[in-house]
Amino acid sequence: MLEAGSVPSSKIWSHLLSCCPTSEERRDVILDMTTAGVQINNAAWVSLLQSYSGVEDKKVVLNEMKAVGATITVRAWNSLLNAQQSSADMRDVMSAMRAAGVAPDASSWSSLLTSMERPGEVTGALAEMEATGLTPDATCWNIVMSKCSSPKDRRNIARKMHAVGVTLDITSWNTLLSALKRPGDIRNVMDEMRAAGVSPDVTSYSVLLRAQGGSREQRGVLNEMLTAGVAPNVHTWSTLMTLYNEPADLREVLAEMREAGVAPNVICWSILLKAHQAPAEMRAVLAEMTAAGVQGNAYMWTILMRAYKHPEERRAVMEEMREVGVAPDATSWNTLLLAYRGKSAEEMQAVMDEMLVAGVAPDSVSYSILLNSYLKKGGAREVIAIFESRLKGSPGLINNYI
Repeated sequence: MLEAGSVPSSKIWSHLLSCCPTSEERRDVILDMTTAGVQINNAAWVSLLQSYSGVEDKKVVLNEMKAVGATITVRAWNSLLNAQQSSADMRDVMSAMRAAGVAPDASSWSSLLTSMERPGEVTGALAEMEATGLTPDATCWNIVMSKCSSPKDRRNIARKMHAVGVTLDITSWNTLLSALKRPGDIRNVMDEMRAAGVSPDVTSYSVLLRAQGGSREQRGVLNEMLTAGVAPNVHTWSTLMTLYNEPADLREVLAEMREAGVAPNVICWSILLKAHQAPAEMRAVLAEMTAAGVQGNAYMWTILMRAYKHPEERRAVMEEMREVGVAPDATSWNTLLLAYRGKSAEEMQAVMDEMLVAGVAPDSVSYSILLNSYLKKGGAREVIAIFESRLKGSPGLINNYI
C-alpha cells in the first residue's frame, strides 16, 4: 500500500501491530507509521507497552511517550502496574499515577488485590478502592474471596457481595466450590448455582469430580457432565486418570480423551509414566509423548531417573534431559544424590557442588540427604563443623539431626 502511495488507516496499523508477536517487530511497525506520517495513537503505544514484560522496558516506552507529548492513559499505567513483583511496588506505581493526574481504575485495583496474600490486607485495599468512589465489581470480590481459605470465610464474602448488589458470576460460584471437600456440600452449592440461574461449568464439575472416592463415582460425575452438555476438558480427564494405577486402565482413559477430541497434556502423560516400573517401558511412553507433540518436563525425566539405581545411569538420564532442552531441577539433582547413598559423603558433597555450578540451589532435601550421609561416618559435632557455612540458608536444619 505504501509503495502504491496509499496510506493505511489507523485501524489497519493497529491490526498489524496486534499481529506482531515481539516488541522488536512492533517497534518496526511504529517506525513505519512514523515514516508514513501517521500519528502514533494511544492504542499503538499501549500495544508496544504490552509486548514487553520487564519493568524497565516499560518505563523506557512511557518515557518515549512523554517525550513526544503522548497522553499516558490509565491503560498504559496499568501495563506498568502489572509488571511489578510486589504489592508495595504496585502501590508506588498507583501513587505515580495519581501524581500524574490519572486515577487508578477497577483494573488497577484488581491487579493490586491479586498481588496480595493476606485476607485482611485484601479487604483493606477493597475499602480503599471504595473510598475513591469506585464500586468493586464481581472480579474484585472474587479475588478477595479466593484469598480466604475456609468455606465459611468465602461464604461470608458471597453474602457481602449479595448485600451490596453484586451478582455472583460463574467464577464466584467456582471459588466457593473449590474450598469444599465433601461431595454432598459441593452438590448443595451447585444446586444453589442453578437456582440463581448460573449453570455449573467444567470447572464446577471438576471440583465435584476430585471429591469422589473412587473411579465408579467419578464416572458417574463424568456422565452427569455429558448429560448437562458440559464437555470434559484435559483437567477433567487427568483427574479421572489419578484413580487408576494400571497402565492398561490409563490407556483406556487416554483413548476416551482422544475420542472426545481432547489431546492429553504433559500431566496426563506423567500419570501414565508413573504407572510403569521398567525403564524401557517408561522410555516408550516418553517417545510416544514426544511423537504426539508434547514436550517432557523435568518432573517426567526425574521419574525416569528413579527407575535406575546406579549413579552413572541417573547421570546419563540427566544428560539426555539437557540434550532435549530440559534443565534438571532440584528434585532431579536430589534423585542423583540419593543414588550415592552408601558411597562416600565426599562424593555426595561433590554432587552438591555440581548443582551450584549448574545454577541450582540445594534445598532442604539436598542437605538432609548429605547430613544423613555424614552422620553415618561421624558424630554430630563433626557434622556441625563441616556444614556450618553450608547451612546458613537452612536455619534450624541441624537441630533435626542432633
